[in-house]
Amino acid sequence: MDCPGTGGPPERLAGRARVVGACAQEAGWEHRFADAADPVVLANGRWLSVYRHPRCSAGISPARLRQTFASPIALGEGALRLGDPIATLPAVYHGLWHGLLNMGWERPLGEETLVSAVPGGRRKRPGR
Repeated sequence: MDCPGTGGPPERLAGRARVVGACAQEAGWEHRFADAADPVVLANGRWLSVYRHPRCSAGISPARLRQTFASPIALGEGALRLGDPIATLPAVYHGLWHGLLNMGWERPLGEETLVSAVPGGRRKRPGR
């Protein structure tokens, strides 16, 4: 599967896809282009990806994140419950990136975004 992005496949990729498609067909497989990803999901993923490094956890344990977000609450309120939001927001973003916390990826991320702990530990992010 090729993921050409929002503008569709450029001419060079379309030409390559014909060759790959013929090879795939010969092997009994199928080659196709994926639909363009939702731009809001992409924007949320780009934002959260900055917080993937362990230093962003700010020393807040996964257990404490799960406890704070055991019931869905606004991202800003949860960060405040954890301490000074300037220090704790990176940990919340880190938890979202690593699938410890969940949110509606289809809506723009903001302080009112409802966040909850993922039962049983972790979940996959969109596209993974």
